[in-house]
Amino acid sequence: WIAFFGYRDGGYDIWAVAPDGSNQHKLTWGPFDDREHAWSHDGTRLAFSSDRGNPLGGDYNIWLLDLRSGELRQLTRNPAEDYMPSWSPDDQEIAFASRREGGGSIWAVKVADGTERRVATAAGRADAPSWGPGGRIVYFSAAQRSLSLIHI
Repeated sequence: WIAFFGYRDGGYDIWAVAPDGSNQHKLTWGPFDDREHAWSHDGTRLAFSSDRGNPLGGDYNIWLLDLRSGELRQLTRNPAEDYMPSWSPDDQEIAFASRREGGGSIWAVKVADGTERRVATAAGRADAPSWGPGGRIVYFSAAQRSLSLIHI
């Protein structure tokens, strides 16, 4: 499947489509902005950022969709913006960018129990975390530099 987020029906939802363009269908729904999805390596789950936890919108957190059961689960609950999730190589953690503590930072959350840890802090905005081989390095884009390398 190919997943994408599209603005239809008044909000951003996550959709899936077969590689040949057939069987397009909605994976998330509602008046929320669901976006920036990332597939788990086994293809059974999608992590994404969404404002669905806040009835007024605008408070983005990391959510998890189990494609086998359709279950939605909120992973982060911080009032700061959490966005751009990225699965660890073993699918045990999800790294994400955040605006916590008044700046840009990269955090990771354990999928099993929701335990969070700060991985890196940037002077400005931090975006697009991704895991290196073996789960030892997270790369991210920062506003002051084009690329930062952080050993974790």
